[in-house]
Amino acid sequence: MSAFGGLILTNKGRNLQAKAQVGAQLNFTRIAIGDGDLDGTSILDLNALRHEVKSLSITKLKTMTGGKAVVGTTFSNQDITSGFYWRELGVFAQDPELGEILYCYGNSGANAEYIPAGGGPDTIEKSIDVVTIVGNVSSVTASIDQSLIYASQQDLTNIQNQIPTNISQLNNDVGYITQAPVQSVNGKIGKVTLTASDVGAVSKAGDIIKPSADSTTVFQVQKSDGSVILDVDTTNKRVGIGTNSPGQPLEVNGNIKTTSQFISTVATGTAPLQVSSTTVNTNFNSDMTDGIHFRVYNGSLQYNNGSGWQNVMTSVIKSIQRGTVESSDSGDISITINAVDINKAVVITSGDGEIFDYSHGNGGFKYAVLTNSTTLTIKQRDFNNGGGFGPSTWGNGGIVSLAWQVVEYV
Repeated sequence: MSAFGGLILTNKGRNLQAKAQVGAQLNFTRIAIGDGDLDGTSILDLNALRHEVKSLSITKLKTMTGGKAVVGTTFSNQDITSGFYWRELGVFAQDPELGEILYCYGNSGANAEYIPAGGGPDTIEKSIDVVTIVGNVSSVTASIDQSLIYASQQDLTNIQNQIPTNISQLNNDVGYITQAPVQSVNGKIGKVTLTASDVGAVSKAGDIIKPSADSTTVFQVQKSDGSVILDVDTTNKRVGIGTNSPGQPLEVNGNIKTTSQFISTVATGTAPLQVSSTTVNTNFNSDMTDGIHFRVYNGSLQYNNGSGWQNVMTSVIKSIQRGTVESSDSGDISITINAVDINKAVVITSGDGEIFDYSHGNGGFKYAVLTNSTTLTIKQRDFNNGGGFGPSTWGNGGIVSLAWQVVEYV
């Protein structure tokens, strides 16, 4: 290919470029090649090739960074009737005031390439790209003949580089791609209707989803970060919420809320509810047993019978007070005790309560009674006085030891 060493903006090209800087449209119209010599002519003053051989339609326009643009075309010698030396290359543009102008120009001089005439043994086809200055104009266009656009080698290379990526994407979307053409699907040939089972997909009948094979993760829903929301394990018949490895038919990694009841039909002998925590749950109503409500109040176990709270009697005995007394014939003895309900209390005595008078051959005995709620009285019955109560009138009596108990019932 001819060596041009870069193209130079003509004076009219520079003027058009200046107009484009302030808003005029920069529209490239065509590219031309020729075999003319400059013969001392200044490129700046040119508005046409010195000897144009062929005008070429623009097939490519691409703006680049740095205020440059690529203007491209294709060339073939098939319609060249006479061979020539390709010395000249020019890019033309449309000036809004002057019409078409020569925007930039290059001449290879002695480095020109010979292009033979078409129809011979040598067929020459070239893709010509010209990098030209456009500055920071707002609009760069070209009059492109769409019928002359061909894919360049670079275009084909770019497409070839994209094919593996596209196949990889198809592999992800479809699952697999076979190299051989499909002859049949599940034994079906020709124009047929495929079912889900024909292609190994899940089959659905009504609300039933049936996988082709069981798995511990036959179905899963995840968040965007990959954490599991729902996992279905058909191998072990389990569903996990918030976990991908449920250990029970239903395992929830989190709280459970229901607006209805938890109903258990577990057989007798198996606890319907198993709780690992020992923390007391005040809202669980576990103090309700067969409709009876229990509570602990002021250290006492109580139950509610529907009309109020009642103490649960752990014993029928409320209190027991004990003591001993020694006495001769000195009369009644009063003992102060803790207050009791005399209607719910009894007195029990034991020991030698009999008094005997050795002088008279007669005697009496002593016993205990509750005189009031706080007084226990040891009384004496004197046989020598006709069986009446009162102090003994006989001497030489023996000393009596008496043990007593006051038992109060609930």
